[in-house]
Amino acid sequence: MKFKRVVNVAVGVVMTVVGPSAQAADEANSAKTRINLAGLQRTLSQKVAKAACFAHLLPDEEAYWNEANKARADFSKKLAILVEGDAAQDLAPEQNAEVLEAIQRVSRAWQPIDTKLSQSQGKLTRAEVVSIAAASNEVLDLMNNAVSLIEAAYAGSDTVSPVRARTINVAGFQRTLSQQAAKEFCLLATGSKPSLHQQALADKASAFTQALDQLRNGSGGLEKPAERIAHDLDRLTKTWSRLEPVYERIASGERPTQDEVSFIATQNNRVLTDMNRIVYRYAILK
Repeated sequence: MKFKRVVNVAVGVVMTVVGPSAQAADEANSAKTRINLAGLQRTLSQKVAKAACFAHLLPDEEAYWNEANKARADFSKKLAILVEGDAAQDLAPEQNAEVLEAIQRVSRAWQPIDTKLSQSQGKLTRAEVVSIAAASNEVLDLMNNAVSLIEAAYAGSDTVSPVRARTINVAGFQRTLSQQAAKEFCLLATGSKPSLHQQALADKASAFTQALDQLRNGSGGLEKPAERIAHDLDRLTKTWSRLEPVYERIASGERPTQDEVSFIATQNNRVLTDMNRIVYRYAILK
């Protein structure tokens, strides 16, 4: 059985004000950077919960705890950039009131996760891990809404083409799916609500497989990959082909072995690294 499901999530672009001769290019670069940044927030919300789960589950908890705290700090920093802008990235402060309100909703939902992790001193119970995972889903939903509003407010032919924007969006969401699948796998390994997390694992992994096929083929309204990106996608496919059978088996109801837990805990980040490289290439292509 192969996983098959399509995920469509909108992310946004932003406009900047520059001299007439450079305005279009600068706006396009700013737009692609904003798409990448907004997409990464979705990923970080799931990476935090995933790493916290593995820190609870595995003996080498310090490495995963460090991963969770780094992702937590990155999320908070990038959330501020989405509001205040960042001169180093040529991103202007957000001016749209509806977008700002949406980001504030994300911030309010994020606060309990941030507080729980900062006060936990590296020790979490299974109940706390499950609570953080549930809260991360709310943050993700609100972040999806926020980036959809950003797209509605700013996307246009004078910033970045709709095909490129959608391709960056889908590639960016692959990063999120890689972390969601690993998170659901980890929750299953803790023994938390098998029926709920089995279906979630199947959904996330199938969505990743479907979108990977679209990215490789330039189908589903996506941009045909350039040679360098096609090479990176081939390498990612090989990595994913090692994780997919494990996810498929566990989603069908079997219990993961300790070796499988350790394997997924490390290899999911290889998928994320590969996807970060691919998104970056799309973001810098002219």
